Amino acid sequence: MNSPNEKTQMDKDTILKLLTILNTMLNANDEKLDVIMVGGANMCAVQMGRVSTHDIDTYCTQKETLYVYRDKIKNMMEISEDWLNAGADLYMTPQIIEESLVFKSFSNLTVRTPTDEAMLALKVTAARDEKLFHDVDDAAFLLKKLGINDVESIKKIVDRYKPKWWDKFGYAESFCKKALSKAWDEHSEVISNPPQKKTLSFEERMEKAKRQVAEQKKDKSAPGKNKDHNDR
Repeated sequence: MNSPNEKTQMDKDTILKLLTILNTMLNANDEKLDVIMVGGANMCAVQMGRVSTHDIDTYCTQKETLYVYRDKIKNMMEISEDWLNAGADLYMTPQIIEESLVFKSFSNLTVRTPTDEAMLALKVTAARDEKLFHDVDDAAFLLKKLGINDVESIKKIVDRYKPKWWDKFGYAESFCKKALSKAWDEHSEVISNPPQKKTLSFEERMEKAKRQVAEQKKDKSAPGKNKDHNDR
């Protein structure tokens, strides 16, 4: 069980299970969401470049709806408060959004992913401290996947996808050189973080969540509930 402030470690299977629960709840309430998954969750579930992450970062224009369901699932699954967020707006651009591809299409939830090049640009424009974040290792993984081995090629990709306000390639150049070194050093690991201990009792929380969703559906289909709905 996780306390509200304790980070939940999620591997690819856990991410997909949580997204499935989100879709089930959306379906039960006849609502739909469309998100672009970025950050560590993308590196873990889409790119397969990480073993785990502690949250699912997204770009979503329906933030209020997303956060309502995030909080419901947080309470049902007893996981960290920020397991799902929609705070990627700052670095997202029309180019990244328009070129995004469908990763998973559920009945009521569409999960998209930026292209590999756009993911690389997002990592370079963020370029956070490697002691605290995985940006260098993630960029190295993407460079290896894309077959890029020079700074100038990275710059061309960043120029295509960067936000208008961002003009820090001089600062990011050392970040790129470090990522290139990691990508093409034959002794470097491709996976950007070591295996993490899975969240305890996740399967039990999954079963609990399924039961609660089923009960919600049953309540909505009860004769009294239908009558109230039809009267409105």
